[in-house]
Amino acid sequence: MKEVAESRVVTLPDDQPLSVTLRIGNVQRGGSIIRLQRNGVSTQLARANEITGVIVGTGSSLRGGVMQVITVVVDVNPDSNWTNVTHQLTAGNQVVIREDFHEEAPDDRLVRYTISYTIN
Repeated sequence: MKEVAESRVVTLPDDQPLSVTLRIGNVQRGGSIIRLQRNGVSTQLARANEITGVIVGTGSSLRGGVMQVITVVVDVNPDSNWTNVTHQLTAGNQVVIREDFHEEAPDDRLVRYTISYTIN
């Protein structure tokens, strides 16, 4: 399994709900889990094959924590070995982050994306 790990810092308004949408592209399959690590405690916020507009908290409830988004993609597309995951974080109606992550799958066809967001 190929590992991709990246980190970002996100500043959120106190009172706006943060929603997360994760999309696996390139006609590939997989699943994701979202966890919040705060004050030495890890809490699962969401887990699904497809995550669309899931509200994970507000800026004030997430601040000081690290939201870890882990997606494992299985290369099932016979026309491409490239995998793609798009993250969109939205605070209220404002898109805070929209980013695509790309990686070529190895022979075992598995790519694990671990993206950590430090919440300010």
